Amino acid sequence: MKKYKIKEGFVLRQIKDNYIVVALGKASKEFNGMMNLNETGAFIWNLLNGENTVDDIVGKMTKEYDVSEEIAREDLEGFIDKLIQGGMVE
Repeated sequence: MKKYKIKEGFVLRQIKDNYIVVALGKASKEFNGMMNLNETGAFIWNLLNGENTVDDIVGKMTKEYDVSEEIAREDLEGFIDKLIQGGMVE
């Protein structure tokens, strides 16, 4: 099963109840701006460490949130697609 990892140079910052992803160093040359995440997005972001498979993350999402495996997988795949488009994962 595929494992994803956030690329070096992208960091998640929490400011009160807001989660913001910013690019630092070399990454900022390719990604100009920031990405706002909700609590679920931040939860997933922290699991994209290259160690968890998609199935691992889906399992953790169903335990953390009141959501079915099908919906968790669908949401996770959509989120990962956006990160791939933004060049944030490897």
